[in-house]
Amino acid sequence: MASQKDLSKRLLLIFYKLYVSTIQEKASAVPGQMLLNFVNDHISTPISERTLQRDIKEILSILPVQISYNNKKGGYRLSAKKTKNTRREVKSQGQEMELSDSQIDKLKEKLVLFKLYDPQKDFSWDIPNQPGSYIFLLRSGSTLPPTSKIPVYSKIEVNGEPFRVLYTGISTKARLRKRIYARHFGNNSGKSTLRKSLGRLFHFNLIPRDKNKPDDGYKKFCKDDERRLTEWMQENLIILYYDHADNYEMLQGQLISYLNPPLNIKDNHNPVNLEFRQELKRLRIGRPLAHHQD
Repeated sequence: MASQKDLSKRLLLIFYKLYVSTIQEKASAVPGQMLLNFVNDHISTPISERTLQRDIKEILSILPVQISYNNKKGGYRLSAKKTKNTRREVKSQGQEMELSDSQIDKLKEKLVLFKLYDPQKDFSWDIPNQPGSYIFLLRSGSTLPPTSKIPVYSKIEVNGEPFRVLYTGISTKARLRKRIYARHFGNNSGKSTLRKSLGRLFHFNLIPRDKNKPDDGYKKFCKDDERRLTEWMQENLIILYYDHADNYEMLQGQLISYLNPPLNIKDNHNPVNLEFRQELKRLRIGRPLAHHQD
């Protein structure tokens, strides 16, 4: 595990490279691989691209700067000031994070590239085993089990029809198919936070994921409940997926910020659906959830 000194050094290196290149030298962007190589050339233990992205998020939580990724230039850019013209603000790690108009427009352009997977019609091998992002949507006419806090949904239009956004996730390795098909539809909620959330909304009882390790904290549902949950998901959910090579966590953060999926608890600080997420969090650790009163 890296020490605080190692982390601080990496953050300084990242900020220095971005500042010199994009502020002083007026470069349009610093390619991700160039930035990663620069950092690794000055530290004893090389880091991965994912760690680099985490370090960038750490910088954003500390300094009042904007670090954006330019898809056309294929690199990062540091802005001295945050963009003022925003449509949505969210909190991340105790700091205000902003999604600018231009970022939202680019995100909408990227959403058009997402492909549809319908578990009732499509084959699992239609999903490539590549890194990427995915979004679970409720089918028209489908609903979550009733709770005391009714979630507010964002919508995405698919083939001219609006669908409610439920959850978004990422696969940082070349296993997007495995993540969607084997994990989320795979009859084991111990390996899927989405399944666990849905199962607990149905008030399924949690049991140890491994009967030989009952106290390790990992939970799932019994065989019959897992089967019922998979059938419900296949009947009530569709998936949009986007296979891409990098910037998984940055895109994931933007999707959570823009779409505010009610079943995404981690990194979701939007005040809308806050009470629902709090109830869901209590439910996921085994505490009872109040029923919705008509």
